[in-house]
Amino acid sequence: MFGWFGKSKAEVRAVEPETHVYVVGPEGVRSLSHPSDELLALFGAQPTAAGVQVGTRTPLKCSPAFASIRLISELAGELPVHIFRRGKDDSRDRVRDHPVETLLNNFANPWTSGAQFRRETTLAALLEGHGLAKVIRVRKEIRELQPLCGVTIKADEYTGEPKYVTPKKGGGTDDLSWRDVLDVAALGGEAPAKLAREAIALSLILESHGARFFKNGGRPSGILSFKTALGPGVANEIADAWHEATDGGKRGGVVPLGSDVTYTPIDFTSTDSQYLENRKYQSTEIGRFFGVPPTMLGALEGATFTNSETLGSQFLAFVLNPWITAWKGAITRSMLTEDERRDHYVEFETKALVKADLKARFEAYARAVGGPFLLPNEARAAENLPATDGGNKLNLPQGAPAPATTTEEPANA
Repeated sequence: MFGWFGKSKAEVRAVEPETHVYVVGPEGVRSLSHPSDELLALFGAQPTAAGVQVGTRTPLKCSPAFASIRLISELAGELPVHIFRRGKDDSRDRVRDHPVETLLNNFANPWTSGAQFRRETTLAALLEGHGLAKVIRVRKEIRELQPLCGVTIKADEYTGEPKYVTPKKGGGTDDLSWRDVLDVAALGGEAPAKLAREAIALSLILESHGARFFKNGGRPSGILSFKTALGPGVANEIADAWHEATDGGKRGGVVPLGSDVTYTPIDFTSTDSQYLENRKYQSTEIGRFFGVPPTMLGALEGATFTNSETLGSQFLAFVLNPWITAWKGAITRSMLTEDERRDHYVEFETKALVKADLKARFEAYARAVGGPFLLPNEARAAENLPATDGGNKLNLPQGAPAPATTTEEPANA
C-alpha cells in the first residue's frame, strides 16, 4: 500500500503486484517483459527499425499491403480450376470427375468451399510463405483437403525430401510426407508480407502521424501573443471568441485584436508538406514486394485509357501467373498419381481477366486457321478444347494452292 500526501487528505491506493512471464527454452530463460528479436519472431512479431512490431496479421491493417494481398488471394479463389487429359492424337479432354475438379471447385471439405479454400491458402502463402493443407485419402482416394497450421518444414539430410512436422492435439508431433500435403509456396518460401515489414512499419507510422496531425481539426493555425499576463478566465474567453469566429480554425473569419496582441501563423514544415508524397511512395514500395503495379493500388496519376484497358492482362501475366504456377505444381505433386502426371495437366481459367486480349486472340486464330500454317484442331488445343472431325485439314482460301509437303532438302547451289 502506498500513500500520496498533499494539502488535502491522504489518498490511499492499492498497487497490484507486477507480473513477470518467462519462457524456458534451449537457450535459457527469456523474459517477455523485454523480449529479444528471436523471441518476438517466435510469436510472429518481427522487429523493425521504425520501432513497430509487425506480426503475421499486421500487414492486413496497412492499406497498400491489404490491397495487394486481397487482389492476389481473392483472384486466386475466383479462377476456376480444371484438369485435362491428353489423348494419343494430341486431343484434350476435361476430366470432370477427378478430385481436383470436385474439391477445388465445389467443396474442399464439408465446411469450406473450393473458392474459399484457394483464397485462404493463397492468403497464408502471402503472409507466412507457405499455404499448407493436408490431403485426406480413404482407400487411396482423395476425399478432403484440410488446412494445416503450425507446421515446421524440414528437409531430409541426404535426399532433400521435405517433411512436414505437425503438432498433435494431445501432444507430440506427426511427420507428413510431401505426397500428403498440398504446399503452395511463395518465392523462396519467404512471405512477401514478412519481406516488406520495414516498408509496412513506415507506412503505419505515416498513417498514425496523419491521424494525430488532423485530430480535432489539425494543429493550431497560429499563436496569439500578449505583452501582459492573462488570467485563466480571460485566456479562455479569448480562445472561445477565436474559435467561434473561425469555426474551430476550420475556416477563415474576422477576429478583432487589441494593440497588445500579436498573431503569428504556423507554417507547415518540409516534412508536413511532403506527407502525401511519402504516403504515395510507401504504397508503391509495398506494392513492389507483392509485384502489384501502383495503378492496381489506386494510384491513378499515371493511368491512361490505354494502360487501364490492358490492366487485367498485365496483372495476370506479371502478378497472378507466378501464383497460378505455384498452385499447378502443388496440385500436380500431391493430388495426381505418378501415372496421371504423364498425360494429365492442371489449368486455371483466366478468360475473365483478359476479355480484351480474348478478342484479339480469336481474331488471330481466324486469320491463322484460314492460312496455310495452322490447323483448326491446333487452335482448339491452344484453348484446351477437344478436337473435331475434319479439324486436321487446312482451311485454305478459295483458289489458293495447297502448300508443298515434300521433305526433300534443296540441292546445293
